[in-house]
Amino acid sequence: MNANHLKVKKSHDLVTARHSFSLMEMRLFTLIVSHVDDRDEDFRIYKIPIKDIINTFELKSKTIYAEISQLTTSMLKKIIVIPLKEDNQDKELKTALVSSFVYNVD
Repeated sequence: MNANHLKVKKSHDLVTARHSFSLMEMRLFTLIVSHVDDRDEDFRIYKIPIKDIINTFELKSKTIYAEISQLTTSMLKKIIVIPLKEDNQDKELKTALVSSFVYNVD
């Protein structure tokens, strides 16, 4: 899969939410979201091999596995704030960007 072929429809609420991503965080997040089935209501687990990340973004670093480990740790700390309107009141939904990563270390 080439990064130019990733298709993701972004919710307006997500686009306007306050968040700050590095380029690699945005790339990985987009890759993750591109795998999610829009009919998924059970929050199933999605597996993306590191080789796919390397190939999709044509990464060449010799320390890429360590970099991806740091990247996933960073993404676990990301909180996004989504503005909501409920019962005619402005509210904010604060949520973690991702709930977990399983990373094979061998």
